[in-house]
Amino acid sequence: MPNSAQYVGADRWVLYGMADCELHAFVDADPQKNVQRLYWVQFEGYLPTRPELKHNYDSPRHANIGGMDFYLLGCPTTGNSTVLSVRSSSSYDT
Repeated sequence: MPNSAQYVGADRWVLYGMADCELHAFVDADPQKNVQRLYWVQFEGYLPTRPELKHNYDSPRHANIGGMDFYLLGCPTTGNSTVLSVRSSSSYDT
């Protein structure tokens, strides 16, 4: 993320009664405070009440951080933007 990105807030919710979701938003804005770029960082993990659910991600871009596996997935969007998704194969507790 570029140094010019400013943190604008976060939200957390339970998705479909099965996943704990946490979103953090950052923006690059012009001098008039018009958003030029939006950076959306989202974490998800299955709730402890749903131990039967597991993520099965596979990607050639993979890292192990603190004993947890992370996968980076990217896909283009309209314009000159790209969506990058970093996914963990491990759930976390709420």
